This record gives sequence, structure tokens and C-alpha cells, in this order.
Amino acid sequence: MSNFTKYSFEAISRTATDSIIISDENSQIIFANKKTYEIFGYKEGELTGLNMEILMPPGYREGHKAGLERYINSGVPKIIGHTIEIEGLRKDGSIFPLELSLSSWKENNNYFFSGIIRDITRRKQLRREKEALNFHLQEKQNELEAMNEELQASEEELRAANEDLLISSEKLKNLNDSLEQKVKLRTKKIAEQSASIEKINEDLKKKNQDLLKLNVDLDNFIYTASHDLKSPAVNLEGLVMLLKKDMEPHLDGQSEALIEMIENSIHKLYKTINDLTEITKAQRNLEGDMEEVSIKEVLDEVKHDFQKIVIESGAKLEEYLKVNTIHFNRSNLRSIIFNLLSNAFKYRSPERSLIISISSFNDDDHIIFCVEDNGLGIAKHLQPKLFTMFKRLHTHIEGTGIGLYIIKRIVENNGGRIHVDSDVNKGSRFKISLPKFSAVPLIIVEEKVY
Repeated sequence: MSNFTKYSFEAISRTATDSIIISDENSQIIFANKKTYEIFGYKEGELTGLNMEILMPPGYREGHKAGLERYINSGVPKIIGHTIEIEGLRKDGSIFPLELSLSSWKENNNYFFSGIIRDITRRKQLRREKEALNFHLQEKQNELEAMNEELQASEEELRAANEDLLISSEKLKNLNDSLEQKVKLRTKKIAEQSASIEKINEDLKKKNQDLLKLNVDLDNFIYTASHDLKSPAVNLEGLVMLLKKDMEPHLDGQSEALIEMIENSIHKLYKTINDLTEITKAQRNLEGDMEEVSIKEVLDEVKHDFQKIVIESGAKLEEYLKVNTIHFNRSNLRSIIFNLLSNAFKYRSPERSLIISISSFNDDDHIIFCVEDNGLGIAKHLQPKLFTMFKRLHTHIEGTGIGLYIIKRIVENNGGRIHVDSDVNKGSRFKISLPKFSAVPLIIVEEKVY
């Protein structure tokens, strides 16, 4: 082009608000105006001689090559002469939307292409905002229409309700008068019943005092009876021994068996007398002195009592005491631990070594104490009878069925609960929950094996 044409074009393109790029048929950039460098983030002059693909995202490059080759070979334009929206690639790698208008011409048998590019990022953003705003406005319009329908329906309901209220007003007045009359009669009746209830409460109080006295008398009777029965039992045992000694040369098999049955009966009588004594002791100690008791100390005392059977049976005792101190009667706590361990040893399985786990921990306003074993276990249908006095669920093992009854009496009279989970041939877990008056957590918790 002439100097005038060249300089004029450069002056116009330099001040243009859109990007102007000219390339040859090999996609080599021949010219790019100032706006092009601003839009794509290059230094002025940096694009000259580079391939147009440097301004395209990778996904557009193959299509650009194919379209350019098709146009040069056929001369039939597809997007030339049209304005399209595509994406451009800046020097920093960011992709942005743009509007492209393409034109071409042929000079000295060579094709040249010019593109006018406009960054439409802001236009796209405004379009999205407009669409979102229109969607929001449509939602609000729908809500307003729905509210209008609801208001119309509510107006109809209010009109109907108002008519019903007008009709019911007189009925309510009559009903109110009737209720006032009934209230007066009811108030009078309540006053009469109140006097009667006070008399009933006095009677109940007196009966309760009588029951307490009767309970004390019954405990005294059991204690006295068990004490008084000991002497005849001792005498009976002595007489049997003398009889056996005198008749020993003349005893045959049947007589020996009969004397053995008598001795067994005397032994059972001793056990029953001792159990009755234990019941009365437990009852008398239910409200014994309360103090801060160390669970660990009491447990160690009880374990010492079972030291011989632990060694003989090869049993393992595991301790997990997260709470060490409890506000309780020391003798009662010892009785609980002793009876639970005694049952675990007594009803151990012959098929495996006995493992007893003793644990304590906090649970809100209660202290939980558990004794778990891997012994014989108890059938589910028999468990409700487990804490009944003199109830024995394993008759093949010697026992009286009094230990768990005593534990239950002690626990419940101290405001606690006892629960058992057990499966046959798997073991049992006794869980005792006692109100927390004062509990001191054990500083170091570790497993102890004996």
C-alpha cells in the first residue's frame, strides 16, 4: 500500500477500541494494533511473526487449521464475513470470551486475513447477571401470584369463619353459663374430697409406720430364729457323730447311706441358717455409715480372699478402673464385689480358662461398676428370676442363691440399679449403676493381670 494508505491505516488502527489482527495464509501474524496487545497481554511488537494459534485455546487450533485449509482450497467461506463468539488465550494462560469478525482478500496469488476482535467478558457477565436477575424476578412473580391466591382463599375462609363465629356467639354464651355452674359444683366437690384425702394420707402414714415396725420385727425374728437354730443344729450334728461312732462296727451299706443323707441335711441346714444371718446383716447394714471408699482397696481385699482359687484355676483378673473413689458403705461395697467374684469363680466354664474383667467409669450423675466373665452364662428366659431369694439356676453346682439377692437389696436401697447381660456358654456381665455423690478418677489407668 502507498505510504499515505499505510500511515492512515496505522493511525486509525492504533486508536481503535477493538483489536485488529492481519495474518497471511500460513496464519503468521503480519500486523496487530495496540488494543490487541492490551487484550492478549503481550508487549507491543511481540506478536509480529508468530502463529495465530498462540492466541487460541488448544481446543480451537485443529478446527482453525482445517477451516483455513478448506477455504484456501475451495475459496468458499464458512465464517468469513460473519461475526461469531469464540474464546481467546492470553499470554498468562487465562481464557476469555471474545467476538470475532473475519474478512479476507487475495493479493499476488496469496490470501490475507484480517480479524476484528472485541473482548466481551463484561458483556457475558452482564448477560449472566441479567439472566439471573430475570430468573429471580420470575420466581418472585410466581411467589407473589401464589401468595395472592392464598390470600384470596384465606379471605374466603375468614368470611366463612366470621359467619360461623356470629352464629356460635350465642351458643358460647350459653355454654359459658353452663360451665360456670359446673365449676362451682366441682369446686365444692373438690373441697369435700380434699378433706377425705387428708384423712387417707394420715391413715397411710400410720400404716407405713406399722409396716416399718413390722419389718424391723421380722428382721429381728429372722435374726433370732437363725441364732436360736444354731444350737439345736450343733447338737444334732454331735448326736449324729456319736451315733455313727457307736454304730460304725454294725453299719451296713444302707445305714451308711442313711447317715450320710442326715449329715448332708444338717450341712444344708447350716447353710440356710448362715444365709438367713447374712440377709439380716445386709438389711441392718443398708443404711450403714457412708464414707469415701477406695474401690481399688476393697477389690484388693476381696482378691486376697480368692487368691487360692485364682492360682488353682489359672484365672486371669483384669482391672479397668477409671473411677477409684465412691461415697458408699464400705462393708456393703465389699459384699457386692465379693458375691460377684464368687459367682464368676463358681460358675466358670470347664472348657476354657476363666477371665474376669472389673471396670468402673463415670456416666453423667452415676458411677458404673461392672464385673464381666466368660463363664457358663445364663439363658435369657431365666434371667428375670436371677435376683430372687434362694433361686439357683445352675443346680449342678453347690450354692444357696442368696448372694445376688443381697447385692440387689444393697444396690436398690442406695438408689441404684443392677442389670445383667448373659449368653449361654459365652459369659455374663453384671452392670451396677450407683448415684454419684463423690467420685475421684484414677490418675493412671492400666490393666492388671493376676
